[in-house]
Amino acid sequence: MTLRDPRTARPAPDPVGTASPAAPRGAGEPVAADAATDAALVARAVGGDRDAFDVLARRHAGRLVATARRLLRDLGEAEEAAADALVRAHGALARLTRGEAFGPWVHRVVVRTALDRLRAR
Repeated sequence: MTLRDPRTARPAPDPVGTASPAAPRGAGEPVAADAATDAALVARAVGGDRDAFDVLARRHAGRLVATARRLLRDLGEAEEAAADALVRAHGALARLTRGEAFGPWVHRVVVRTALDRLRAR
């Protein structure tokens, strides 16, 4: 449900900060987490910070589902593939080489996951 500003009838601004429509944020997520770069969040996640990985997952979830959906042609299966890819990525996060961007790396993980599902059909 979108909150509307009663004065303008336009959607009210996100009370926590600017939210991306592709990756909505949880209500309690601090604004500072948005300002953190993916690299900083990866470093924190490798160090055991579960909240950091949650921020990364929400930040990239929309694009991951969209990529999987293009390959699988089914939204439900695409959502499952994206979730599986994030589980795989979390387990392999320590192997992400320094300087390698998280976004393209996790994108490759979701593509491989979706292709595995296509082969299994």
